[in-house]
Amino acid sequence: SLARSLAQRALATEQQARFAESATDLFRARDILTTAIGRFPPNQVLMRGLAEVRSRLVSPLLGLGRAEEAAAEVQAAIGLLEPIVSSDANNVQYKADLAYGWLRLGDVRRDQGRLVEALELHRRALTVRRERAARDANFVFAPWELARSLNTVADLLLAISPSKAAEAAAPFTEA
Repeated sequence: SLARSLAQRALATEQQARFAESATDLFRARDILTTAIGRFPPNQVLMRGLAEVRSRLVSPLLGLGRAEEAAAEVQAAIGLLEPIVSSDANNVQYKADLAYGWLRLGDVRRDQGRLVEALELHRRALTVRRERAARDANFVFAPWELARSLNTVADLLLAISPSKAAEAAAPFTEA
């Protein structure tokens, strides 16, 4: 509960562009969850919570100009989530968690100017978000997630090459 509260406060401070404070709270939440995992048999609730916190570190770390550290955190999150997804390949939420990790790593790669890699990661996330929207149409955030991914893919296509305007128009229109 403390880790969850810290992560929520971190979101609020991040929205106020107080990136150092946000990162500090997320690092504290990360440490609490890491300690809990060390003390108790690892379980999916703790592992997913830790992965979420590590993924959420991307925004404040990018805001602080610490892209390499952001990449390391989200790659660790992806490493935590991949075995969970493999254990239950039909679990839409587990896949959505992993897609969020790919999306955040794509954001880091974009910040680093690695646009082709960013596009690939965002396309992976888009595939999962399309699946979720189709399988869980009543999930209130599914259309928002899908539109965000479509817009990001289209933006990246244009950033890579303005000649891809026709290709980018389709995801923009769908969004």
